[in-house]
Amino acid sequence: MTSPGPREHRSADGTLRRFNMKLMQWEVVVENSENTPGKSDAPLLALPGKQYPLKFDGSDFHINGKFVRLPNGAASRRDPQDQQDADTADSVWDSSVVLAKLLENNPDLVRGKRVLELGSGTGLGGISAALCGAQEVVLTDLPYAMPLLRKSIELNGVADRVKAEVLDWANPPVGHLGSARFPIPYSVWRFR
Repeated sequence: MTSPGPREHRSADGTLRRFNMKLMQWEVVVENSENTPGKSDAPLLALPGKQYPLKFDGSDFHINGKFVRLPNGAASRRDPQDQQDADTADSVWDSSVVLAKLLENNPDLVRGKRVLELGSGTGLGGISAALCGAQEVVLTDLPYAMPLLRKSIELNGVADRVKAEVLDWANPPVGHLGSARFPIPYSVWRFR
C-alpha cells in the first residue's frame, strides 16, 4: 500500500482517492500488486457538475435586490506542486448558491448577528449574509485565497462589515478562535 501524495487521500478503509485537477473531482485509485496506481471502475464519490450555471459578473445573481459579483478565481490557482489539496477556493459551489438564497429567504438567521464563515472560497455565503443584514462577517480561508476574498468584498461594497482573515479551520492555531481576533459568539456556517 502506497502512502498518499499531495492531492491524494486514503480513507480509514484503505481506499485511495486522487483529485483530478482537470475534472475537478475525486477519483478512486486501484493499487495493483506492484503498488502502481491504476484507474478504478468503482463509482466516483464526487458531486455532479454545476447545477447553477451563473456568471457572477453582476448580471445574473442577486441577493436582496443587489447583484452579487465575484472575481474570476483562475489567478488564485497555485502550481500543482505547491498544493496540499486541490485548490477549490476559486469554485462557486452549488451549496453556496443554495445557502445564499436560503439566507435571502430567511434573513432572521443572520440579521444583526456576527457570522464567521469557514473555508469561504469566493465568499458568496458570507457576502450574502452581509447583504441579508449580518452585523459583522469574517470570511476565512487559506492564505492563497485571500486575494480572491478581498476582491469579492471590494466588488460587492461590503468592506464596512465584512473582512477576510487567514484561518486553516482543519488545523487552527490554539487559542485562535474565541480570542480578541475572533471573539465568540458567531453564527457559524460551513459549506463548500
